[in-house]
Amino acid sequence: MKRICLYDMDRVLLIFLLLADLEKDEITYITYEDKCRKLEVLPGEKIILENKKMYSRYSFFNRFKMSKYIGEFRQEHRELIEKIKNGEIELYGMDNLELGRRVFYKDKINVIEEGVLNYSKPKKKKKSIKNIVQRIIGNLYGIREREEIMGYGTDVKKVILTSNLCTKISVGLENKAIILDMKKLWNKKTDFEKEKIKDVFGFKEDILKKISKESVVLFTQPLSEDGILSEEEKISIYKKVIAQYEGKSIIIKTHPREKTDYSKIFIHCYVMKEKYPVELLSIMGIEITTAVTLFSTAVFGLGKDVQIDFYGTEIHKKLFTRFGSCDNIMVRNKFI
Repeated sequence: MKRICLYDMDRVLLIFLLLADLEKDEITYITYEDKCRKLEVLPGEKIILENKKMYSRYSFFNRFKMSKYIGEFRQEHRELIEKIKNGEIELYGMDNLELGRRVFYKDKINVIEEGVLNYSKPKKKKKSIKNIVQRIIGNLYGIREREEIMGYGTDVKKVILTSNLCTKISVGLENKAIILDMKKLWNKKTDFEKEKIKDVFGFKEDILKKISKESVVLFTQPLSEDGILSEEEKISIYKKVIAQYEGKSIIIKTHPREKTDYSKIFIHCYVMKEKYPVELLSIMGIEITTAVTLFSTAVFGLGKDVQIDFYGTEIHKKLFTRFGSCDNIMVRNKFI
C-alpha cells in the first residue's frame, strides 16, 4: 500500500508506524524541520517543511508569506496530491494543525488520534477579522483551510483511535472510527520493524533494566523557567510529591522547555531525557500504574486504566494566584 504520514506529534507518528507495514508499504513522511528526528532510519521518502515559513502566521505580512509557501508546496507536489485524490495513496495524520488543516486542506485523510482532544467536538471558529483576513489571503493563492477538524469533516475517511484512550466514540464519528490496540500491533511487528521504530525514537533498552515493570510517571512543568516559581521552590514541591511514592519505581518525564537537571536531585528516579512518547514504554512491557502531576494535561494521554494523581495549583500559593483553581481540568485528588 502507498501511504503518506503527516505528523508534528511523536504520538501520531508512533501510531502510524504501528499501523503501517514498514517492510512492504511505500511510505512518504511529511513533517517539519524540528520534528524529522531520525527519519533516515525508516525506509521511504521524506519531505521536510521549513518551520520558519510554515509557522510565521501572526502578522499580516507573514500570512501572505505562509499562504504563498503552501501554494508553492501544493504546486510542487501536485502529482502526489492527485494520487491522494484518485485513491492511489492513503493520507494519514492530523487534520487540526498546519499540515492537515492548511497544507492538505481538502485532501481525503485518515485522522490519527493525538490524545484526549479527539474525544470532544471542537467549537466552530468565530468569524474574527483575523480569520477573515486569513481566508482572503489564502484565496489569492488558491488555498483555504478545513472548516471542520478532529475527524468531523466530510473529507475524512477514518478516525483511528486507540483502545487505551477510547471509552466511547464521540457522536458524529461512529461511522468513521476504528479502534486499535497499540500493544497488539507491536506484538505483530517483525523484528526489523521493531528495530526501526525503536531507532527512530531513540529508544534505549537500558531503561528496561533501570525501572520495574510497574511504574509511576511524574510529569513536571516549567514553573521556574516561566518565572512563576523560583528554582528552589519548584524543586521543593517536587521533593514533597516524590516522597509520596517511596519504594516505587518512578519515572520523571520532564517538560521540553525545562532546564532543571532532575537526575542530580532525584538520583533514585529514572529521569527520562529521551523525547519519545511515553506510550512506547507501555508497548515495551512497562506498566504505568500511576500518572502524577501538579496540573499538566499530559497525564490524560496514558489510558483509562492509569490512575491520575492531580495535586492542583493549591499546592503553592503562587501557582494558585497565577492560575486559580484547575477544577476545570480535574478536581484535585492528592494532598501533601
